[in-house]
Amino acid sequence: MESLQQIFFELPILASFIGGILNFLTPCILPLIPSYMSYISGSSLESQHYSRVQTLRSALLFILGFSFIFFLLFLAMINIIENFFSYKIVHYVAGGIIVAFGLHFLGIFRINILNYSKQVNLKKFEEHRLLKSIAPFIVGVGFAAGWSPCTGPIVSSIGLLASSNQNLAIFSSLAFIVGLSLPFLLLALFLERGLNIVRKLKKQMRIIEIISGIFLIVIGISIALDIV
Repeated sequence: MESLQQIFFELPILASFIGGILNFLTPCILPLIPSYMSYISGSSLESQHYSRVQTLRSALLFILGFSFIFFLLFLAMINIIENFFSYKIVHYVAGGIIVAFGLHFLGIFRINILNYSKQVNLKKFEEHRLLKSIAPFIVGVGFAAGWSPCTGPIVSSIGLLASSNQNLAIFSSLAFIVGLSLPFLLLALFLERGLNIVRKLKKQMRIIEIISGIFLIVIGISIALDIV
């Protein structure tokens, strides 16, 4: 148990990386991964006829799009919030909010607005020739912006975690982005096998929610006690 605590309390970068992976597994993202990968690969996933090079290129543009938005979001949070962490009460309030997010995932109570999600219309980009070549990047931007209420608990928790430690703020932000990007990159490289894993994970959503809830509660407590 002590070694697990040290991971979260002494290595916020690793915690941010785990947060990125858990964000990929949230109930509002994971079920729609096949649709996104179908768009990125440029073909129906059932046909299994697609260009691996094109899929990888589109996946990298998609990753670049959402990474750009999340990095700007984290920079804004860090610049606005980090100065306030000199006040002890801010640690308690921020930690309490994150613990509440964790309890939401555990199902102890539900925050209805966090269940809201907005999907991006992928087909409309095909109608514009000029946009088609950079469409995966634009879709990546929409991906980061469109699910903000649903993915908000993990994203905001990592933002607060980064803001609480000025020395590691940028690295924690980048670690989250890498954690979120890695599953998409692996899917682009091993599409059929990866989607089979995604389908199996969809059946374990409740377990994933519980893990996410515990993760957020640990982050919230660590921020409240100022031990990150």
